[in-house]
Amino acid sequence: MKIPASHRFTFFSRSGRLTLLLGALFLFCLCSFKDQALHAETVPKRVVRVAAFNFNPAIYQDRDGRVKGFYVEMLDEIARRENWQIQYVYGSWGEGMERIKRGEVDLLTSVAWLEERTHFLDYGKTPIMTVWSEVYVHQKSDLNSISDMAGKRVAIMKGDSNGKQFRNLVEKFGIPCTIVEFPGFEEVFKEVEARRVDAGVVNNTFGIGRSKDFRVKSSGVIFNPFDLYFAAGKGKNAELITTLDRYLAGWKADKGSLYHSALNRWLHRQAEMVNVTPTWLIQLLLGLAASGIIGTSFIVLLRRRVAARTHELQESESALLEKNEELAAIEEELRQQLDETFAAQDALQKSEEFLTAIVENMPAMVFVKDAQELRFISMNRAGEEMLGIGREELIGKNDFDLFPEKEATFFTGMDRFVLQQGAIQEIPEERIHVRDGQERILHTRKVPIFDPSGKPQYLLGISVDITEQRSVEEQLRQAHKMDVVGQLAGGVAHDFNNMLTGIIGAAEMLNWRLGEDPYNAKLTGVILDAATRSADLTRQLLAFSRKGKITSTAISINDCINAVVAILERTIDKRIDLRVELKAQNPTVIGDPGLLQNALLNLAVNARDAMPEGGTLTFTTCNVELAGSALPGQLAAGPYLEVSVADTGIGMTPEVLEHIYEPFFTTKETGKGTGLGLAAVYGTVKEHNGTIGVTSEPGRGTVFRLSLPSGASQASELADGEETVQGKGGIMLVDDEAIIRLSGHCLLEELGYQVYLAEDGEQALELYGREHAHIGLVILDMVMPKLSGKETFLRLKRLDPEVRVLFSSGFHREGTVNELLGIGAKGFIHKPYRLQSLSKSVAEALAEA
Repeated sequence: MKIPASHRFTFFSRSGRLTLLLGALFLFCLCSFKDQALHAETVPKRVVRVAAFNFNPAIYQDRDGRVKGFYVEMLDEIARRENWQIQYVYGSWGEGMERIKRGEVDLLTSVAWLEERTHFLDYGKTPIMTVWSEVYVHQKSDLNSISDMAGKRVAIMKGDSNGKQFRNLVEKFGIPCTIVEFPGFEEVFKEVEARRVDAGVVNNTFGIGRSKDFRVKSSGVIFNPFDLYFAAGKGKNAELITTLDRYLAGWKADKGSLYHSALNRWLHRQAEMVNVTPTWLIQLLLGLAASGIIGTSFIVLLRRRVAARTHELQESESALLEKNEELAAIEEELRQQLDETFAAQDALQKSEEFLTAIVENMPAMVFVKDAQELRFISMNRAGEEMLGIGREELIGKNDFDLFPEKEATFFTGMDRFVLQQGAIQEIPEERIHVRDGQERILHTRKVPIFDPSGKPQYLLGISVDITEQRSVEEQLRQAHKMDVVGQLAGGVAHDFNNMLTGIIGAAEMLNWRLGEDPYNAKLTGVILDAATRSADLTRQLLAFSRKGKITSTAISINDCINAVVAILERTIDKRIDLRVELKAQNPTVIGDPGLLQNALLNLAVNARDAMPEGGTLTFTTCNVELAGSALPGQLAAGPYLEVSVADTGIGMTPEVLEHIYEPFFTTKETGKGTGLGLAAVYGTVKEHNGTIGVTSEPGRGTVFRLSLPSGASQASELADGEETVQGKGGIMLVDDEAIIRLSGHCLLEELGYQVYLAEDGEQALELYGREHAHIGLVILDMVMPKLSGKETFLRLKRLDPEVRVLFSSGFHREGTVNELLGIGAKGFIHKPYRLQSLSKSVAEALAEA
């Protein structure tokens, strides 16, 4: 057929040109793709060295020598997209750590965040996944709780955070066990399988992936949820970590991503379900089934028999009448059987109500979740109160709807693990933030419940709130520690005071006998000064153990400050400039010199700690007259001595200032402060009828100002009362320390008394029985072997109801002195005593009717 010319031209102009255009476009794209391929081939791939170790199924080396696993699949895909070439350097976990430190590898996988690792590692911001620690035992072992680990050998991987947290856990619970370290998790499982150790601590991911290859099983002890990260050497490969974070964040947000598909394929493909349906549940289900079958059978049987009888009636009325008695008997039998069925159903309902009442009134939280979506389907009253969430709000929701993401991830992961393991799991300690924002500590047991076909149906959980228990345990530990330290301090102070009594007494007698010789007076003065300072130290020890007595004497605050500065000059950082501005013309106050010096030293130590880079610490005193609106707190108007301790340190925020005087409040790191220093300063100032104020600002330092009543007038009165009082008559000194008997004998004779000595209670009773007509006063030590001071006193009163007894001790329990005074003692003198105080106490005891 011949085509007209006009048609040929039209065909070529439309179809022909279109064909040529498409062909040209195809050739252009082909050339472009070829250029891109050639360009990609010419760009060198970046080599990324990754430390690999045996953490199956996340990462491991197969028998063919290839490194495989969940991490590998992710890294290979990222490498393909980023034009990387991954080189795996295989070894143990510890070897990987050493290689990253030496720069032999670029990347670590499965790294838990630990403070000490941040010094040589940079962590990614997006965690790879959340895992937890688990204790595995031999298949034939019956160890199933953390308390069962007492006295056992437990294997851990060297340098692993799971092992570190296990150490912390057993130490917290006070469980003694032997920890054995091995290079990797596989070696841990081998040791457990060979029964060379009793248990092993691994990561749950490794446990799920490899437990089937060894004769091991989970003990049910699960703890320490934590995140795993990619990590690079410190200050190296930051762009590598940034790229990995970007892919992880995107993939984790997309449920259909390679991350989630690989995670399910590698980490969950080996988990198996085990039917551990509880016996009570089987019995309950069988009972319900039997009741239903019986009821249905009887109903069907009744219908059939009634239908048969009705049919017979229709066919023959006469035959029905003949069988009337038989029908009545059958109906009665059926009625009895139905009554029994209804009674059984009623009993079953009552049993269910009884069990519900028990669960509802249990003091522990009891909850049930469905096994598929892990949504709450039941919660008892205790759970509502513990969480602060009503069951109408809670039912039908999962953990992610109710709790912070990290907690919800842990709870859900634990639930899945329990269902996979098919056994009761114990979680000794898990933390949860409840509705009011408080953190509670729970001890939880989770139980998988399966249907008769072996499929998981429910998850039962029982949680006991142990928050208060943990708090009380910590308080008891602290109280016991403080009590032990207090007893030790009191015992040391008692013995020390006995020795100081002898030293002070002997020194005073030397001073008395040597007369006006200035050289000898100087030497005895040194002895007395040193002994007095030692007595101040023991008084502080006794105050700590709450067995001492606060003294009141005229003291110079300037002297206290100079003593504190002398200590600081030998111990403080040389970059801190010490300044003293003692402007007070009358620096005297009435109080306890040891406590006031300690208060000033506490303020100085706090100031030092606030100036780690150096600064200026200034002590200032001045006399002020306070009246009217100038009076701080509840002070009475009058003359005061103001003491300032100022530093140029880091200062404090208003929030910190609100709590500084609270016991145990501290801003220092754990182990570097008790929080008792400023509380003690506050108490000391209050005991001296003064006030304390503070001004501080971050970056501009802190100034503490103490206002203490001036003691000028009282000081003269006290000084006037320090004269020695002479006497006469007989005094019996009873003390088990020979040095006290010797010095006391000399002092009392110097005061004009005839002295009788006894070294214990029995000797005192014998001596008093012979010489009581010549003994006007007994100075009796409270703490002695054989007979105590109190028992000796009571026996002396039986010998002579009018006996005068002055008790003496360097250590006594609270309330003991008041008790003795209440039953007739004439007074108490604290060791070590000086000649003046002894003479005054003896004179007062003898003068009392």
